[in-house]
Formats: sequence, C-alpha cells, structure tokens
Amino acid sequence: MDCRENSLNENWIILFFFLLPLIPPLAYISLLVLSVNWFRKGKKIDFRKYLDLTHPNLYLMILTITAFLSAIFSDYRLLSLGSFILFLFFPLTYFFFYEHIGAVSKERLFWGISLSMLTISLLAILIKISGINLEYRFEFLHLYFSGEDGIWTTLGHPNNLASYLVMALPLVLIPGLSKKRYILVFFSLGVGVSALILSTSLGGIAAFGVSFLIFLLVRRKRLGLALLFAFVALCIMRMDLIQKVIEGYSTMEPRFYTWRHVFPQIFLDRPLVGTGLGVYSEVSRLYGTSNLILYGSTHNIYLRVLVELGSLGFIAFALFLFTLFRRAIFYLHCHSLYGLEGLLGGCIFSLLGVLLQGMVEDVIHIVPLGFFFWSIAGVSMGLIKEQ
Repeated sequence: MDCRENSLNENWIILFFFLLPLIPPLAYISLLVLSVNWFRKGKKIDFRKYLDLTHPNLYLMILTITAFLSAIFSDYRLLSLGSFILFLFFPLTYFFFYEHIGAVSKERLFWGISLSMLTISLLAILIKISGINLEYRFEFLHLYFSGEDGIWTTLGHPNNLASYLVMALPLVLIPGLSKKRYILVFFSLGVGVSALILSTSLGGIAAFGVSFLIFLLVRRKRLGLALLFAFVALCIMRMDLIQKVIEGYSTMEPRFYTWRHVFPQIFLDRPLVGTGLGVYSEVSRLYGTSNLILYGSTHNIYLRVLVELGSLGFIAFALFLFTLFRRAIFYLHCHSLYGLEGLLGGCIFSLLGVLLQGMVEDVIHIVPLGFFFWSIAGVSMGLIKEQ
C-alpha cells in the first residue's frame, strides 16, 4: 500500500512541475492533493531539528516569522495579513520538497521538467510566429496567448516567461549533460534560448547569459574564458552599441528613478520590520506623484524584501540564500557538478539565474514563479539531506 501511495505521490509531483508554467491553477491543485495526502497520513515537520545556524531551514523559519511581524505592525494590516497567508504556501512548499524529494525518481523529474520547458518554449515560438492574440478567462483559470510586444503566454507576461526559462533551462541542460543526452540538450538549448530572446526580456537574457558563462567557466574553463574576453572586448570597442541596447529597454529609467528616490524614504520610515508584506503598491503612492515612479512592482526582489520586511527580513533572506549556496557548493566541490544525476547542479544554476534576474525583476513574488523558486530550493536541500 505504501509503495502504491508513494508512486501516486510521485505522479502528482511530476504533474506539478509539468503543469506549473502551462496551467498554473491545475499545478496548485496537484500540490494541494499532495499536501492533503501528507497530512492525512499524520506526517508532521519536526522544526526542532532545523535549529542549526549553518542550515538554510532555520533562516527560512525566521523569514516567515518576520513576514508575520511585518503584517502585524503594518498600516495596512488586513491586506498584509492576507498576503502573509498566501506567502505561507511558499515555505510550506519548500519544506514539502525538502522532506519528500528523496522518494521521487530523478529520471522522471528530469523528464517532467524537460517536457514542460519544451512545451512552453515551442508554444511561445508558435504564438510569436503566428501572431495569435487571445486571452481566455474562466473562474480561476486564466490563459494568455499573445505574440504582441514580446510573448505573452499562460504565465501572463513576457518577463514571467523569461524568468521561468531562466530557472528551467539549467534543470534540463545540466542533468541532460550528466546523462550524455546531447541531442536533447542542444535541442532544448536552441528552443529555450529562442523563446527567451523572443520574450524581449533583457533582464532574463542577461541573467541566463551570465549563469551560462559561469557554468562554462566551471566545466569548460578555456571556452568560458574565451567567451568572457570576447564579451569584454565587445564592451570596450562597441560600448555605444551596448548603451543603445540598454537605452532601448525603455523601462529601466523608471526603475532607476524609483530605486533612488522612493525606496530609501520607505525603508527609513520602517527600517526594522518594513511596511508589511504585499503592500508596496499601496505604500509607494504616499512617496511621490512622478510619472516615473513604479507603483505596481518594485522590479527588484532584494529591495522589495528590504522595504516590505525591513532589515530583519532582508538579513534572514540573505542568510537563507548564503547557507543554501554554501551547502550546495561544498557538496558539488567534494563530489561533482554532475553528481546526483546532475539535478543538484541544475538546481543551483537555476537559482543563480533567477537571483541575477531578480536585480531588475520582481521574480519570486509572481505566484507560479514563486512556487517554482521555493520548490527548486527545497529540492536542492532535500537532495543533499538524502545523501
């Protein structure tokens, strides 16, 4: 019975990763089913064993407590408490995958993410080529199909599609290389990068480019150094071209203005626990009326954590990331980047890419992308725990 139930849970986990970028609401349902099965069996998380200053789980718990305190002391308490309830699903997802990833076939997980990434990428390319412009709403189900002004897919925005690809591509490429499935790797790289470029997300393209360059420096040092020197030479000789590309990315000026003139004021007013989780769009309207101010989104995950959760939340988030990468890098250094069938290496480069893009995008605060981020983080630490 346990064997059959474990197999069923594994199917739901694979379904979650496959459906997340395509039809997010159905992915949430599969996660809900997994949670119900988990609690129905009476399984509980023993948080006492996470009280380790060198483990990211401790800092995730502190981050969660800080998010609750920020909501309690917020001027928009009701709104912030509602955001906190939704936020709770992120750490719970992390702990779920941390505890259960050892029972999941790495091979099946690899294929689930690979097929999902290829499907969303091919769909995006088809939408762009055909010029489809369709939006479908039915209750909680919301599907986007548009090739105008960058690709709008079921993730709702070109930048969201780019963020997903930045996270998904390493989870296909590195495990694929470890298994020597070179045809799948090069096909996935071609399709995924094509969809990434067509999304017109400069932040996503740059983040994947930097993370891919770091991967080459780790695995193919000479090739990585050659590409790095070529890029530096291009920047020196054609800086005008680089500036033209950046200036063409018209949304950068409002971001810089908001980061310089709005964020310092908000932070200094609430430096300890912040303004409250999920209330930036409300609070930012109190700090100016310029057309350059971005009210709806911070376009920077670090500054958003800083202003909404204060210095306590920012420190907890930073320590979570530091201890997670420290543990993962230590394991990979002692073994191999392709150890654990390449899945851990894929997770780390996935997280690295999205954290780089997080400098210019509100990546992990978008619900489906947030679930993907915390799932990958939980998988990475769960893989190490099982060893």
